[in-house]
Amino acid sequence: MSPITLDYSSRVGLVTGAAQGIGEATALRLAEAGFQVVVADVDEPGIAETVEKIEAAGGTAAAIRADVGDPGQVEAMVAFAVDTYGRLDAAVNNAAIPQRYKLDGDDASLIDRMGLDEWRELVRVDLDGPFYCTRFEVRAMKKCGNGGSIVNLSSSGAAQALEGMAGYCASKKGVIGLTETAAIEFARDAIRVNAVLPGRARTKMNVETMRDDDSEAEKRLDATAPMNRAADPSELADAIFWLCSDLSSYVTGHALVVDGGTTIRHARSGWR
Repeated sequence: MSPITLDYSSRVGLVTGAAQGIGEATALRLAEAGFQVVVADVDEPGIAETVEKIEAAGGTAAAIRADVGDPGQVEAMVAFAVDTYGRLDAAVNNAAIPQRYKLDGDDASLIDRMGLDEWRELVRVDLDGPFYCTRFEVRAMKKCGNGGSIVNLSSSGAAQALEGMAGYCASKKGVIGLTETAAIEFARDAIRVNAVLPGRARTKMNVETMRDDDSEAEKRLDATAPMNRAADPSELADAIFWLCSDLSSYVTGHALVVDGGTTIRHARSGWR
């Protein structure tokens, strides 16, 4: 076993979906700890802003546009990280798209009515994306020979049944299966693979998904958790950082729920 270090200045991290929300907060948290960070997203102005924030705080970062649902772009993204900083030690596969609630008069989000193009796009980004990322990140980590840590972002939606959210829930449940299998397959290479299951976080994506012209969206977002508030993205970033760090050196194949007790409440009460 290698000694635990709190100095990550020689390490390189990669974060997808880093233009805003949990991904942005995670990139900032890794940089704060000393990681050199590659931030990726389809939102080029967003990742440029994330890099600016990291550099303004004294950190080191580089940005690359990447659609995680495209294996060629994912391969290029990982190669960019290694070419830029010489190695890859931690990867956070956070990029995802939401499934918007459409439980109106025609129940347009239900399985028998949702559009097939919507289903395919959810799976392409939310499940194929983490698969492609894990695939190429593992290859890079094995080649570098330093081991590493991969964190896949699932969702508390993977631990519940959410009406009108079949594509999202199925994809996020699939991420857990992918994570557990990868953890077993690459444990001998000293590559740890874990998942984080966030509950509702106060991110732009979550607020916009709930809003639908509802001015009370943020209040409803806060009310979804027993703690009576949504998570701040930085709280998720701290959990993700722990899994990227040596402090979790014997943790692999784990699905860490960070949801303020929401999943437990649903399981105990049957409330949806």
